[in-house]
Amino acid sequence: TTTVSRTSVVVTGLDPYVDYTFQIVAQNPAGSSENRSIKAQTDEAAPSRVRNLRFENPNTTSVTIRWNVPDPANGLVRDYKVVYFSASLPLAKEETIVTKSVAVLAGLTPFTTYDVSVSARTVSEGPSSSIKVTTVEGAPSAPVGLNVSAISSTALRVSWGPPAQPNGVLEGYFVSRSDDSGVVSTANVSNETFSYNLTGLKKYTEYTVTVSAFLTSQSVLLEGKRADKDQR
Repeated sequence: TTTVSRTSVVVTGLDPYVDYTFQIVAQNPAGSSENRSIKAQTDEAAPSRVRNLRFENPNTTSVTIRWNVPDPANGLVRDYKVVYFSASLPLAKEETIVTKSVAVLAGLTPFTTYDVSVSARTVSEGPSSSIKVTTVEGAPSAPVGLNVSAISSTALRVSWGPPAQPNGVLEGYFVSRSDDSGVVSTANVSNETFSYNLTGLKKYTEYTVTVSAFLTSQSVLLEGKRADKDQR
């Protein structure tokens, strides 16, 4: 209750975007008038943070982000801004605007941690809520710098470098050879090995040599792209 001698008053400390009822009573020494009521609504303001920010169903290249609407919203929520970036590339930010409390982030890199923030917007943007999410391991890219050289009439030396996009924790490499007869022989070497000698080969025979990296993701063996080279 506020008593004033004027015909206007400024009421402060109100909440944004709320309907208020005001009762006005005139008083003099003889008594008080009847109540007169008026209603007014405060203006919108920036919303509070979105609540319960979480992620669902991450895979190698996408993840679903969900949240609950801000409370108080302080107005009509027009949309939400979702910003995400790789922790290793903080300046390469991506941004998407959605009107519902869910967003699917696609085109992500496997086995990468992303910072994700979500903010609501009424007449202005509110503070953001943030989480981290890591995508699932995927098949690696091909090993780089494959080189094959003869070390004798019946042996070849194979060397390579690790893939540019391992997309996970590499477990090792498959080194395969085949000749015109279609016979294929494959060796399995550790992830710290970058060369291998193929021995017991036929003299003066052309072999196709391939090297691929592999890892295990969610109990599934994933073989990456193969680097290949023909050598006699």
